[in-house]
Amino acid sequence: MGQSTGRASRRSLTIWIFAAVLVSTMSGWTANVPTVLVLPLEMVDTSGEPATDLKEHEDRLAASTRYLSLHLGSHGLYSIVDPTPIDAEIDKARAMQPLDNCNGCELDLARLVHADRVLIGEFHKVSTLIGSLRISIVDVATGQSVFRRELGFRGDTDEAWQHAVRFFVRDLEETPAEQR
Repeated sequence: MGQSTGRASRRSLTIWIFAAVLVSTMSGWTANVPTVLVLPLEMVDTSGEPATDLKEHEDRLAASTRYLSLHLGSHGLYSIVDPTPIDAEIDKARAMQPLDNCNGCELDLARLVHADRVLIGEFHKVSTLIGSLRISIVDVATGQSVFRRELGFRGDTDEAWQHAVRFFVRDLEETPAEQR
């Protein structure tokens, strides 16, 4: 019984040391990446088609925004800033104009939560067959875009939108840290 207790104690100690090393490594790791506020993606529809799928588009926008937040953080590209404390300010700014074209309001929002960078973007529906995703990551201190992509895609489906967002994350991952 004493020998198995010793093994259990050593195992517990090993697990505890591993956890401590992991936490300290992650803390150092996230301290070296900039913080980013991911603002809700928006949509522009110039297709001229009847707007019968508004709920689907709203759901896709929300899912795409969540995906970006999750994957930019989990891939170690950025430390994600929680937008919840400024939801009212975000809603107010969105009611006035699109966040990716609001003459610096995105920077003001990012400053409210002390973010180093802010991500803004929009899906553009040209038709049921043609769409694009434009995303910019802007340095809050300078107001300059540090990373910007416009991606064309085919189809107005969940799968097409998800593919565009995944491609953006993959492209960002392949970019050297000093260029994002």
